[in-house]
Amino acid sequence: MDLYDLTFRDTYTYQVLHPITKHSVPNDDGSPQWIELYGADTKHYRNALAEVARLGIEDPTEKLIAFLARITARWSITAGGKRPNVTDAAEIYPKFPSWLRDDVFAAASTRANFFVETSASS
Repeated sequence: MDLYDLTFRDTYTYQVLHPITKHSVPNDDGSPQWIELYGADTKHYRNALAEVARLGIEDPTEKLIAFLARITARWSITAGGKRPNVTDAAEIYPKFPSWLRDDVFAAASTRANFFVETSASS
């Protein structure tokens, strides 16, 4: 494989899964809940890191929430019985259970999630 063929996508769509059953968590209409995230190799992600650093937040949980809100591109979730707009991410992420915030961060931090599969070249 040619190293120049290794390309990545700017975003990855994390599927919200139940922490025990690993089944997709549906919205009220039966559609899967998902969160689209910017990856570590994007300018958006790097800018989010810099913005959060400038805020000077000391609490690790608050820092994580601020970061996740900035790297979330789009989503389709049900929270508090509503389908919130992604522009409200900073208000929604604090209400997520910690396991979900951790899973979202792990998905955004895993570079393999952002690579495009390519066919092997000779």
